[in-house]
Amino acid sequence: MLELGAQAEDLHRQMGSLLAELTFDFIIAAGPLSRLAAEEALKNGFNSSRVHWAQNSVEAGRICRSM
Repeated sequence: MLELGAQAEDLHRQMGSLLAELTFDFIIAAGPLSRLAAEEALKNGFNSSRVHWAQNSVEAGRICRSM
C-alpha cells in the first residue's frame, strides 16, 4: 500500500480499526506501515496473541508456516 502517498499512515490505521471489527482468526502484517495497522487493531480490541508483525513478506511466510 505504499502507493497511498501522504495518506498512507492514516489509511493503515483505519484498516487496523476495521480489522478489529471483523472476524479474522489472525492478522499477519508485513512491512513498516503495516505495523500501524497491527497496532491499531490491538488498540481496538483484537486479541494480542493473534496479531503478528513481520518486517517483510519472507518473515511473514515464516510466521504462516509456524502456525
